[in-house]
Amino acid sequence: METLGSLLQHNLLQESFRDAWTRLLESSTKFHVVTWGTLLLYLSSYYLASLPGFIYQFIPAMKKYKIQQDKPETWEDQWKCFKMTFYHIFTLHIPLSLAVYFYVEYANLPCDWNSMPRWYSAIAQVFGCLLIEDTWEYFIHRLLHHRRLYQYLHKVHHNFQEPRKKFKERNNIKPLKTC
Repeated sequence: METLGSLLQHNLLQESFRDAWTRLLESSTKFHVVTWGTLLLYLSSYYLASLPGFIYQFIPAMKKYKIQQDKPETWEDQWKCFKMTFYHIFTLHIPLSLAVYFYVEYANLPCDWNSMPRWYSAIAQVFGCLLIEDTWEYFIHRLLHHRRLYQYLHKVHHNFQEPRKKFKERNNIKPLKTC
């Protein structure tokens, strides 16, 4: 009988992922993988996580769970939110993705397969980072509600009804506060 440790170390998809990663590194530069890969991973995970909330607003049975039922959303507001998101992609996220590359180079972080943590270690690290980031965001968000900061830095966050919905860029200043 196999122990839990040996089960955790063996991943059936490991060879496929290793081969795909190796081909990616051979066919692209480190700059492209780190910069555009970081941006693509961030945007795809953000939009995929936001998709259920976007879809729920069109399901009549879900309307009873809406917190602000007296404030219907309009397509005009959604379009405004979508445009703001793309503005932030070009003004904040692309420069920060470039900064990730320079950090990887400065810290001499390897990108080869053998240097990567095992999948179970990576999952634990992601959950740890989520806990730290969520705590950090909570306290920064409280600070941004201070009367001297709210109007100038944070009011745009409250122009929309639900802060973590669909195309809404929930972190209009987050990249600046986590650097």
